[in-house]
Amino acid sequence: YAFCCVYDGHGGSQASHFLREQLHFNVMASDAFVNGHMSEALLEGFGKTERDLISEQIQERREQLASWASNTSISSMLEQPSSPGPTGGAPGTPTQRSSAASSSGDLTVFAK
Repeated sequence: YAFCCVYDGHGGSQASHFLREQLHFNVMASDAFVNGHMSEALLEGFGKTERDLISEQIQERREQLASWASNTSISSMLEQPSSPGPTGGAPGTPTQRSSAASSSGDLTVFAK
């Protein structure tokens, strides 16, 4: 059998790379392919590839969100803007801004 595909990437280059690497294996791994039922093998292979791609994208999104959460500073609401902050000095001072910037963060102060 010949299996020819064009992966156009309209779902993004990551999707087309995933399809290129997985689709033909999923078609050939189906029971229908082994039994010579090519139309059914294509349906099974495409279905499994779609489920696997969606599952991988969900996992990557979860990992991305976890990474963002671990790199996000906690914001504090302060009643007294002149009280010392965690790095010394009043919140929003050059010292605190420098400390936040050095860790790829930012400091925003909201005060009444």
